[in-house]
This record gives sequence, structure tokens and C-alpha cells, in this order.
Amino acid sequence: MFQWVDLSVSHFPGVISLAVGLLMWMTSLHPVRKKKFELFFYTHQLYVIFIVFLALHVGHFLFCVSAGGIFLFILDRFLRFCQSRKTVDIISIKCLSCGTVELVLSKPANLQYNALSFIFLQVRELSWLQWHPFSVSSSPLDGKYHLSVLIKVIGEWTKKLRGNILNSSEADLYLWPQTKITASVEGPYGHELPYHLMYENLILVAGGIGISPFLAILSDILHRTREGKPCLP
Repeated sequence: MFQWVDLSVSHFPGVISLAVGLLMWMTSLHPVRKKKFELFFYTHQLYVIFIVFLALHVGHFLFCVSAGGIFLFILDRFLRFCQSRKTVDIISIKCLSCGTVELVLSKPANLQYNALSFIFLQVRELSWLQWHPFSVSSSPLDGKYHLSVLIKVIGEWTKKLRGNILNSSEADLYLWPQTKITASVEGPYGHELPYHLMYENLILVAGGIGISPFLAILSDILHRTREGKPCLP
């Protein structure tokens, strides 16, 4: 069970690696990822166990073939970890009547994004462990020192954001933090090229919170038009 004699390959670590891989795959399915994002996120931190036992299973030679890619992955994780340790201030919070919260964050000087970017956001007053992805709803031309995201109140974390951090009076349209709130931002991720500036005609179709990135696109185009900047490369 622990070793195939003819091939000198350990069998038991392969079983563990396979089981962890299947667990990661099952929790990445769309229904699970949508309703239980925390389960999806935390389960995928088991990739360390997957890689270690995979190395024990396939042997040194085969593992060395993929060592370069694994090294780049670990380097990426290290850089992301260093970036996520820095905090930003939540400048304002606006609760919209459609059940959506708009956060305006102070933007780190080295954070460069475009209208198609998304970020991972952590609010430490809610949880030190939970990171959630959100599309940026502002254009880089809206301001050098801030960015905004729209958050649909739909899960436990977003309900805590609206209910525990904010003065959640239904009569108020604009809700401000009772105390100073800090957050951490990881990213940006997404398209590097501004695809919305590469075509003369655009058709934008969105529903619900999916309108968030389109607001950034429209804002970017309006700013460029007003400032006389070209909207095409």
C-alpha cells in the first residue's frame, strides 16, 4: 500500500493527494462556490497538502519537472501575502436602496488598475480570514487616491458588513461607519488591456450586481470624452 515495488512509487501519498484534489474540485463547482464561498476558499488552501503528497507519490525526478512552476506559484503567493498585510481606510460607505453597499477605499500609491479590474477585499472588523472578490466600480480617472466597489448584500459576510459595521436603519439612504474601519486589498486582477477602448462600438449587457464593472467602463469613457483623451488606441 505504501510502495509499488516495481516502480518505486509510493501509493499511499498518492491516495491522499487524489482525495485532497477531488475535495478541491468538488468545492470549486459553481453551486458550492456561489453559496458557500468561504468553504470553497478555505478548502483550496489544502493545495499545500496536495503538492507535498504528490511529490512523495511521483518521486523526485517527475516532481523536478514541475518544480519551476511550483516555485513561481509559491513566489506569487508570497508576494500576494506581503501585499495583503497593508491596510487601507474605508473613506465612506453608502447604502443604496437596492440592497447594495458602495465602499470608497483609499487607494495605495502603488496600486494601478483599470476599469476591468477586480480586487480581493478583507474587512478586519468583520473577519481576519475572509477575503472576497469584487469588481471595481470606479474608473482610474475618477481620482488618484481612491477607488470604489459595489457589494450586493446577499451572504453572511455582506450582511455583517451592513448590519454590524453600519448603522443599519432602513430609513437612512446613506450609512456611515460608526468607527474607523480598516480593510486590506489584494490585487488588482483581471484584464491588463482596456478592451473597452479597442472598439468603436460597444454593447454592454448586465443584470443585478453585474452592472458594477460596466459603471467603471462608462465612467472611464465619459472622463476620456470630457478631457479630450482618445477612446481608441
